[in-house]
Amino acid sequence: SINYVLDPELLPGLFQSVEKHLEDQGIFIFDFTTPGFSERVEESLTDPNPRRVGSMRYHRKSRWDPDTRIHSNHFWVDVLHPETGNVTDSFEEIHQQKIHSVDEIEQAIATSGLKVEARYSDFDFSDVTETTDRITMVLRKCRNTR
Repeated sequence: SINYVLDPELLPGLFQSVEKHLEDQGIFIFDFTTPGFSERVEESLTDPNPRRVGSMRYHRKSRWDPDTRIHSNHFWVDVLHPETGNVTDSFEEIHQQKIHSVDEIEQAIATSGLKVEARYSDFDFSDVTETTDRITMVLRKCRNTR
């Protein structure tokens, strides 16, 4: 996801690098979440109780900062012995994502020589609206784009 690019000033270089490495007519598909999504899901992504998935147990705390537009998810993970269920290892991960505006993304694309072929809402082929949580974009490298 493009949301892992924390500095918006790096976006133009990212799209320029993609353009450089694509063959003519090649496509690049990516997604990003919107500020509205982070506002709506912050609380629901925090787990009040640890969850077990297979031989792992995890607890997550989600935090959305609208001032910096950084959405953080802090995970505490226990690896469990498959037979006894005892903890054999533990670790933490912190995922930080920058929630870019659509304008930031489109301005960065405009510097790249890539053409926006499509914008899709969430996980289907519907049109992007003001309430779209996740946007999937399809970019194409066309001849003589630079």
